[in-house]
Amino acid sequence: MDAPLILSLFGVVGLFVGSLVNLISSRLPLIIYAQWRQSCYLFITTDTDYNRAKPEVDKPAEVAFFSRRGCQHCQHSQSIFSILPLLPWLYSWLYVQGRCPHCKHAISPCNSYIELLTGFIFMVIVSLRPEPINILVILSLTALLLTAIIIDIRHQLLPDALTYTLIWSGLICGYLELSALTVSESLLGLIAGFLLLWLPARCFKFIKGVDGLGHGDIKLMAGLGAWIGASLLPAVLFCASLSGLIYWWFKHHRSADSRRPIAFGPFLAGAGWLALLGDPFIIDLSLLLQVFV
Repeated sequence: MDAPLILSLFGVVGLFVGSLVNLISSRLPLIIYAQWRQSCYLFITTDTDYNRAKPEVDKPAEVAFFSRRGCQHCQHSQSIFSILPLLPWLYSWLYVQGRCPHCKHAISPCNSYIELLTGFIFMVIVSLRPEPINILVILSLTALLLTAIIIDIRHQLLPDALTYTLIWSGLICGYLELSALTVSESLLGLIAGFLLLWLPARCFKFIKGVDGLGHGDIKLMAGLGAWIGASLLPAVLFCASLSGLIYWWFKHHRSADSRRPIAFGPFLAGAGWLALLGDPFIIDLSLLLQVFV
């Protein structure tokens, strides 16, 4: 097959994967919040002292994972074609002037942007990675990291379902020789990635008395270490910290609320993704840090 045709096919695949990324990133946090509310409900309803003093609370509703897209304002389900990429956005702008036909609120094109971005990234990866197995592994990791980035930006949350998948997939692929690392190198990278953020986080909490870093970031770093090894982790952490600091500086000058925490996961995932692709800057920086260390 011709190269342009192959790139086009993977671009279309990326659109559908982007639709799946949108589904997971929108439903998974709701499911987690529903589970937390369910745990609180069970705790409250089993507390006899609380039951005597307070009226019975309503049981929290369950969230369905596989269902049609709904309006983010009125939650009204859209047509069956909403599961297809780009079609909800095109329909909304061509027929209902970019607004929900039920509540008349504006429909955000963010989901369509994510689908287009995923399709573009898939085309770039396929153009850089000629090995079929390597392509499938990198594409899968790209979708997982992109989902984690979106959830962390929106909710400042990195679900265990994503971070543990990243960790175990790195170990399993190292054992099956589907990655560039052996299983021992993958395990060493996992431990190094965990300690590289866990130790500073514990020191910060001991000094300040508050958490300065979420546990999801630590697990994400451990998962990246299982894929890229221990040698590239300092360069990944340096790039993520520098980019996060630059983002905080711009945000601080644009907003007076400088004490609001920012999500560190997107910067870690972005730098780790570049390391997975063998970015020359990350590799050269890693060699430079090894010389000074």
